Amino acid sequence: MWEPFALPEDTPVLRRIGPMTLWLLRKAGELWIQSDVTGTDTLSDRPDPDGIWKRWALRNGDHSARLRPFLPDKSIVVKPEYEIHLLKGSHVRTYTRVPIWIGIEVIGETRVTITELPTQVLSNTWFGGFTDGELCYWVATSARRSMPVELIHPHHAVCIMDIRNQSDSDLNVDKICLRVERLSLFEHNGHLWADDTEIVYEGDEGSAQIHNDGMPPMEVADAVKVNEPRQPHKRGLAERAFFLFRETGD
Repeated sequence: MWEPFALPEDTPVLRRIGPMTLWLLRKAGELWIQSDVTGTDTLSDRPDPDGIWKRWALRNGDHSARLRPFLPDKSIVVKPEYEIHLLKGSHVRTYTRVPIWIGIEVIGETRVTITELPTQVLSNTWFGGFTDGELCYWVATSARRSMPVELIHPHHAVCIMDIRNQSDSDLNVDKICLRVERLSLFEHNGHLWADDTEIVYEGDEGSAQIHNDGMPPMEVADAVKVNEPRQPHKRGLAERAFFLFRETGD
């Protein structure tokens, strides 16, 4: 899916990634792009005659293209499949699927990414307080303790969170903020994986030390890197990582 392909003149090229249908057409020195993410066009073998085309002027020699997978451009808020309760000194490894974006790269004497398109429309959500929060995406999937291969779709990347409770009290997690902008992407047997996110909780309310190593996760140690992080990793600063809940009772 991520290998270069030719863009013949006046001949639409079709690519399908999960619910996304993507058409690319080189015409009169321009690249025309039409996309649909509703899943309704997945059986069509021709572009939608009523669909909207976006157009880019090409350079001389831009006769081929390549698709590149990207993680979203904002952090993701994830809710665990089941409540996470970590005793002090314990850790848990969880997996979640994040919808990817598709970067369209034209190839001539040099390669240039001209646009990125999400394979799935994500809702915005606010994570944190009124003064120290941030705008994130909400993913309608859950963090789970395992990730069977049959649950990994072409438009998903598997992201792993290794959560460690190094505080003096138990940790009860309701939601997790996953900073996908700092993750690398790897391919293994046609599936996309991101490097581990290690989250170390030391007792600061909702905050933790977050670390990414840029290496394939141990589950797919021989995976091949297909993209770098959008942002460099910032190490050494505690950041808001959790929305905590407290059990109530008499």
